[in-house]
Amino acid sequence: MTKNECEKIGYIFSIFVSGEMNSKDLMSKIFDLDSRIKDDFEAFGDCRERDAAINRRYADLMTNHLGPDWAIKKACTSELS
Repeated sequence: MTKNECEKIGYIFSIFVSGEMNSKDLMSKIFDLDSRIKDDFEAFGDCRERDAAINRRYADLMTNHLGPDWAIKKACTSELS
C-alpha cells in the first residue's frame, strides 16, 4: 500500500467518524480505491452467510436429536470426557 493510499483511507475514515458520511458511502469510497476490495468483501460475506446457515442447520438437527437442551448436554459430556 502506498503512502497516498494510506492518506486516502485515513481521510475517508476521518469523514466517517465525524458523522459526515454514512456506512453505505464509506463502503462505496473504500471500494472505489481498488475494485478487488468489493470482490473480496462479497466473497467473505457469502462465506459468513453459509457458515450461519450451517450453524442453524446443525442446531436444528441437534435439537431434534437431543432436545432443546442439547448444548448443555454436549458441554457437560465434553467436560467429563
